[in-house]
Amino acid sequence: MGSGGYTAVHVFDDRFIRLTNVTLASGTPAVIDALLERPAQSFTMPSDIRTSSFAALGASVHPRARPGSAIINPQAIPHAVKGPDVPQLTTALGFLALPDEAPDHDFGPMAYGDFLDPLWKKWAQLGFSLTVTVAAPGAASSADIATGFHGAVPIAEVPNPFVPVISPPGSPTVDGMDATDDLASPVTLTPSIAWSPPSLGAPTHYMVAVNEVISHAGATEIAPVLVAQVYGTSFRVPPAFLATGHTYYAAIAATDAGPWDVLDGNYDAWLFPENDAERITGLFSPGNQASVHRPPRGP
Repeated sequence: MGSGGYTAVHVFDDRFIRLTNVTLASGTPAVIDALLERPAQSFTMPSDIRTSSFAALGASVHPRARPGSAIINPQAIPHAVKGPDVPQLTTALGFLALPDEAPDHDFGPMAYGDFLDPLWKKWAQLGFSLTVTVAAPGAASSADIATGFHGAVPIAEVPNPFVPVISPPGSPTVDGMDATDDLASPVTLTPSIAWSPPSLGAPTHYMVAVNEVISHAGATEIAPVLVAQVYGTSFRVPPAFLATGHTYYAAIAATDAGPWDVLDGNYDAWLFPENDAERITGLFSPGNQASVHRPPRGP
């Protein structure tokens, strides 16, 4: 849909079949022969996408973050879309994607079909991607970190226009040193990662992921180390997770997950609504403890 710099990919469910009162026996082969029908594209959602508003926040993601594409993806989920125990089972109803670095554009009402019964509730996945390129020491090639802005909201709460509702955390530090870009001095094996609240939005919590940047056969690879949910603006990496001389970065996401963000042990649940924006720190490396730069102590 659209043309030239305003071209977007619009995909919607074109055929469906609804089967009720079907019984399948475990271990017994079965064949279902049915004619697919075309669903009426009778539902719409806004698709006024302001990519420049996201790109303007790119430097707050990382100094070298490159803007990418935007997506709006209407979906449906059984039963409720609000609560701490929303199931992960979901089905896509359509998809709208803009190419990288596309300009702002209002594509008008985005049509999609709804062929599910009333027990299924509609929601939308929203996103604007950015990319940060890193290279491991000694590697001949680099690797891309996919990051950006993400949202999962009931269909009635899709922002119009689609602009950021929360920004990345600010002023990242590792062991008290500025971590906006790569650190020149080594850190401890249990570094304190800190940040300031975002300039836009009010996060309910932060998600902190520490990843290792590895050189493997001359190529840069990224390996997960840990993920923590934090209800403050600092996190200390526990012992035994980092190794001296290895290279790491932290991804800090400011997350607004509404009043349903409750740790109840159900890790297979969706939480709606949820919006987040991620900050990527510079690379840092633990050094020998005797040589580690330590920030001056306060009075």
